Amino acid sequence: MSERPDAAELLALARAALLDEIADAVPAEKRYTVLMAANAIAIAGREIAAGARMARETLAALAGLYGEVAAGEEEDAETVEARLAGLERRLARDLRRGAFDGDPRLPALLLRRTRAALAISNPKALPAEHSGREGEVVGDGTACGAPPRAPSPAPGRG
Repeated sequence: MSERPDAAELLALARAALLDEIADAVPAEKRYTVLMAANAIAIAGREIAAGARMARETLAALAGLYGEVAAGEEEDAETVEARLAGLERRLARDLRRGAFDGDPRLPALLLRRTRAALAISNPKALPAEHSGREGEVVGDGTACGAPPRAPSPAPGRG
């Protein structure tokens, strides 16, 4: 077990130093640039921390959609990424030609992928009730990955 911080931890330390020690010292007209850099560091850290797991989960979902075998644990990250890229290109072609029109699996798959991408790029954009793991039941009674229910009508109005 290594005592050194891993890549995600190093990025978190760099981001904290940038925000805590440097951001207030730069001229006001450069502050936005510093905040953009801090945000990019945060995104990179989240991608490093979750990227491999998310790539495997996305590959499993797409492989399932096409009736293919998901990635095995023995497949390296490069192979997973290559298979995922191929299935994503195939999905894009199939979507353009209407191959999944009316397929009930597609909206849930696309919603999961969008939420997974948001969890890395902009987690604050995720509704709080859908920030849990896929399939986990959340506050409004839906499972993560399922579309949220329409709000109930106000008492006396429905």
